[in-house]
Amino acid sequence: LTDMRGEVLYTWETRYERAFGSRPPRDNYPGTNHPRRVALGEDGEVYYVFEGRGVTRVDKDGHARWGELSGAHHDVALIPDDRIAVLERKPALHEAINKHTPVFLDEISIRERETGREVQTISLVDALLEGGHRSVIRRRQGDLLHTNSLRRITEAQAAGVDHPAFVAGHYLVSMRTPSAIGIVDPDAQVFTWVHRGAYRYQHEAELNDDGELALFDNLGGRGDQSWARVFDAASMAQRWTWGGPSKQDRLFSPTLSVAHLLDNGNVLVVESEGGRAFEVTRPEGDIVWQMHNPHRAGPDGMYVAALFDVVRYRRDDPKVVAVLGPAE
Repeated sequence: LTDMRGEVLYTWETRYERAFGSRPPRDNYPGTNHPRRVALGEDGEVYYVFEGRGVTRVDKDGHARWGELSGAHHDVALIPDDRIAVLERKPALHEAINKHTPVFLDEISIRERETGREVQTISLVDALLEGGHRSVIRRRQGDLLHTNSLRRITEAQAAGVDHPAFVAGHYLVSMRTPSAIGIVDPDAQVFTWVHRGAYRYQHEAELNDDGELALFDNLGGRGDQSWARVFDAASMAQRWTWGGPSKQDRLFSPTLSVAHLLDNGNVLVVESEGGRAFEVTRPEGDIVWQMHNPHRAGPDGMYVAALFDVVRYRRDDPKVVAVLGPAE
């Protein structure tokens, strides 16, 4: 947790062994070394996703309260009723996809915050098939969907979109492999809406209360170009974009990355592979704040550490107050 100047205010730390009670497998998988995603809770606790391995709850003092080796990956979100929603995956045979070779099957797992116990599982592959969206699954082996973001639609967000698929309590997900985004009804366990556009291999679809949907379009341009895009959620007509090939606006991250819609109307762009985050005004497109990851490696610091995500909080946010105490 840092201030806007990048000064560290608070640090949580845990290790694989503390979270899961065993040493990581010796397969050189990078997910054991760092969290892929972290969600901050109301009591100052954090929920870590060790990419491809599992999810754990770490309290304010750095103690791992529980850990589940569940194949968690990419995203974890706080949801009502003291629960979390986690993206998970497992290799398995699937009768409708591949009867002979295991494929990666993405799921939404609903877990209790206090214990980590799983209370519901939603198969995203089955939800696509049941919803009549088989064409989205274009592969028959390997990583079918590569789901990379999970957002539970709030009452305010649903009210801002004039479209029947945008229902409070349903989940908006981004699927990289088919370059698609969609909405899942967790009760019926079906996709009620799927969209594919000019964006390619995108990350992190999210909504605001004004009927807008943002995503980071990793490879929608030609060559080494990425774009932060904002759409009218109901029609998916593009409202704003930032990026492109010019030196002034050059933006490129072939993997990871985020475009967050801020309360002030601006967009917080996280260019993960470039190790930077910056706030861009709308519609002008001016950069009014930015930070660069200070961590480097290699000869003369030629390699910059990736920024998986940057989330902005108000100082009086109860989650921040739980960690730092009331502002002076």
